[in-house]
Amino acid sequence: MKKLQAWGTVFALLLMTGCSGSPGSLFGGDSDTLTLEGEIENTIITATSTVSGQIIEMKKGLGETVVKGDVIAVIEHESQQHSVEQLQALVNLKQAVLEELKAGARPQEIDQAEAQVNAARAKLEELQVGSRPEELEQAEAKVRAAKAQYDLVAAGNRTEQIAQARNNISVASEAVDTQQMLYDQSKKDYGITLTLHNQGVVSRSELDVAKNKLDMAEHQFATSKLQLDNAKQQLAQLEKGARAQEVSIAAANYEAAKASLAFLKKGPTKQAVQAAQAAVDQAKAQLALLKNGATEQAIREAVSDLDQAKAQLRQAESKLNSYFIRALDTGIIVSKNYELGDVVNVASQIADIAANDLQVVVYLPVEHLDKVIYNQTLSVSSAAGKLEGRVSYIALEDEYLPEDKQSGSTEPTAVEMKVSVKEESGVLKSGMPAEVTVPLTAKEADE
Repeated sequence: MKKLQAWGTVFALLLMTGCSGSPGSLFGGDSDTLTLEGEIENTIITATSTVSGQIIEMKKGLGETVVKGDVIAVIEHESQQHSVEQLQALVNLKQAVLEELKAGARPQEIDQAEAQVNAARAKLEELQVGSRPEELEQAEAKVRAAKAQYDLVAAGNRTEQIAQARNNISVASEAVDTQQMLYDQSKKDYGITLTLHNQGVVSRSELDVAKNKLDMAEHQFATSKLQLDNAKQQLAQLEKGARAQEVSIAAANYEAAKASLAFLKKGPTKQAVQAAQAAVDQAKAQLALLKNGATEQAIREAVSDLDQAKAQLRQAESKLNSYFIRALDTGIIVSKNYELGDVVNVASQIADIAANDLQVVVYLPVEHLDKVIYNQTLSVSSAAGKLEGRVSYIALEDEYLPEDKQSGSTEPTAVEMKVSVKEESGVLKSGMPAEVTVPLTAKEADE
């Protein structure tokens, strides 16, 4: 109502200076038009922060022109950027899982599964039939080899044994390097999975899988280092010559080989046959699963997981975009409340922009309300010359009574109306006067 009160004086002057006669001449104009005098104004749009943090970049300064979407300021967002990257990696992983389920098993995987079935079946048949002659021969050969090793150790070390021990060290050292790489990768993967679990992105079961993988890698790494130490110790022992303990070990291996030969001659136990049968059943089930492909339920679950990950990614990307304060419209920055290095909070007003969408504010007599509609084209006269404008606002409740009519009739006589204009030269400024011409019908002019 303050704006309407400010227009009270203007409205009264218009009444005093206007021609008395038909309603069409109340504010000026001829019998076919109505001329309304008004004032130019523009919209002030505030660029507001929806996140908190320190401003690390100021892209635009006071008085600079901005286009809708231009970045005005940037708030520190490293942590959110990292979250987006992790979620993108998760989306890529779930996309790959879905594509693999849809594609089904590869021929190589089926061939491998069939080979495992055949191997398990062959092992079962061997147990059911009993030890074959060639197996007995192999066991007897191992006994002879263990006996020869025992005799060799007892007799002392030879040059070829030392060479073999050195080769064992080389092989064990390469194994340590390989297990080191696997352990480091598993440790890194677990760290990523733990971060995603803490953020609620991955489930507890997925975290447990990553932890088990890390524990296994750590165990294998420790085992490889122990084997390397053993190889080094064996070389040292060989270079010093066989000790009584080595002779004892060789004798124990010899006894174990003889025990294995005796077991083969006796035949397999019932438990061994049952275990072999279970291995065959398991291999067959795995082969059937690969041939039948993923179930529709599994694919639906994979699609759901992917959609959920994508939704989380979109949400994270949207939040990341909030750290870039942008201009909501084209215009000029007329005020700035923060500078580089300042810390802002949610709802902090970073800068004010005077938009380029100028409007002429006029007051339309209520008896001519039926002559205008929203988005109607009207002629505007101003310091920039004749312009084309469109009706963008017509007040429905905030109506105006001129001062000289308030003591008499209480009926409203005019309503606020805004006409939007576009003027690229920059001549028009807020507060400048302008006139809007409203065409009247021949019937209305006659009245």
